[in-house]
Amino acid sequence: MTDGIDPQLLSQFNVEIDQHLLAIEPVLGVAEVDELKRSDIDLLLREFHSIKGLARTFAATAMEVVAHEAESLLSPVRSGDRLFDAAMQELLVAGAVKPRRGDAGRQRRDRRKHSWHDHSRRIGQRAMALAR
Repeated sequence: MTDGIDPQLLSQFNVEIDQHLLAIEPVLGVAEVDELKRSDIDLLLREFHSIKGLARTFAATAMEVVAHEAESLLSPVRSGDRLFDAAMQELLVAGAVKPRRGDAGRQRRDRRKHSWHDHSRRIGQRAMALAR
C-alpha cells in the first residue's frame, strides 16, 4: 500500500480512516443491539462505504475487503430482510474496531496493514457463516 505514495497523502489517508472508524465505534459499542435505529444502520453503511472507497484508492485491499463485507452484512438489515444481532455486532467490531485499537500510535503502518489483513480473512469466513 505505501510504495510510491506521497507521505502526506498517506498521513491524510490514515487520518480519514480513523475519523470514519471513530464514527463507527460508538454505534457498534451499544450494549443492546436492539437499541440501534435505522439512522445508526445508515451511518454504519455510509462510513464503511467511505472506508471502502479510500481503501480502494490506496490499494489497501484487505481494508477494502473488510469494508465491503461490512456493507454486505448491513444492507439486508437496512432493507428489513435481516435483524441486526449480537453475532453481526461482534463480527463488525472484530473487523472495524479491533484493528483500530490494535494499531495504537506505538505500532507502525506495516502492522496496520497486517492487522486489517488478518481481520479481512476472519470477517469473510464469519460473514459467510452468518449468511447461511
